[in-house]
Amino acid sequence: MNYALLLLIAACWGPSFLFIKLGVAHFGPSTFVAMRVGLAALLFFGLTKIRGTKMNHSLWKEAFIIGLVANALPFVLISYGETRISSSLGSMINATVPLFTALIARQKLRGVMIGIFGLFVIFSKNLIAEIGFDLLGASLVLIASLSYAIAMIFSRRIIGKSHPYAFCTMQFTAASLMMLPFALFEKPWLLSAPPMSACIGVLGATILGTFIAFVLYYVILHRAGPTFLSYSTLLFPVVGMVLGSLVLSEELGLTDYLGAGFVLLGLLFCQTKKDAQRAPS
Repeated sequence: MNYALLLLIAACWGPSFLFIKLGVAHFGPSTFVAMRVGLAALLFFGLTKIRGTKMNHSLWKEAFIIGLVANALPFVLISYGETRISSSLGSMINATVPLFTALIARQKLRGVMIGIFGLFVIFSKNLIAEIGFDLLGASLVLIASLSYAIAMIFSRRIIGKSHPYAFCTMQFTAASLMMLPFALFEKPWLLSAPPMSACIGVLGATILGTFIAFVLYYVILHRAGPTFLSYSTLLFPVVGMVLGSLVLSEELGLTDYLGAGFVLLGLLFCQTKKDAQRAPS
C-alpha cells in the first residue's frame, strides 16, 4: 500500500516541473509561487470547513517553518532555476532529496556517494559539450532539494498534533504571506492577459502538485516516515523526462538515463532494514 501511495505522489509531483515551466514563462517566479500557495491555502481552507476540522492555533510557529522549507523557499528556488535549466534536468536534480535525507538522518554514505556519481553522469554531457548547462539554475534546484529534505524530517513533529488538512491550511497560509511581498515586487498587475498554457501551469501545479500531493504527503509521512517519503523523488526524473520530451521537445541522451540509474542505485543502498520494515508493500 505504501508503495502505491509513493507512485501516486510521484505522479502528482513529477509533472510539476512542466507546470512550473509553463507558468513561470508568463507570470514570473515569485508571482507564480504566490498564486500556487495562495490557491492551495484556499482549497485546504474549504476542505477543512467541509469536514468540520478545527485548526490547532498553537502550531503557527511550526506552520511558518514548514511553510518556508517545504513550500515558499523550494517552490521559488525551483521556479527561478527553471528559467535557466530544462524541466527534465530540474526533475533529475530534485531526485537528490533522499540523498540529503540520508545524510541528515545519518544513514550509510555508500549510497549517497553512488547517487552523487549519478549526478555527475547527468551533468557530464553539458560539462563536456560546454553548452546548455547553467550552474546557477542547477544550484538553485539543488538547494531546494535540501530544503525539501529538511521539511520532510521536521514535518513529523506535527503528526498527531493537528489534522493534516487543518495544518495544511495554516502551512500554505504562512507560505502565502511570505511570498506576497516578493510577488508584489514583480508588479503582476502590469502583465498582459495570460495565455492558456500559463493558466494550465498554475492550475496544474496548484491542484495536482500541491493540493493533492500534500494530502498524500502527510498520509505517507504518517504511515512510513520521512525517509520513505523522500524516495518519491526518485521517480520525478522519469516523469519529468517523459513530459519534457513529449510536451517541450527537450532532447534526452544516454547520460540522462544512466545518471538517473546511478541515483536510483545509490538510494537502494541508502535504504536500511528499518526503513524496509516501516514501508511494507
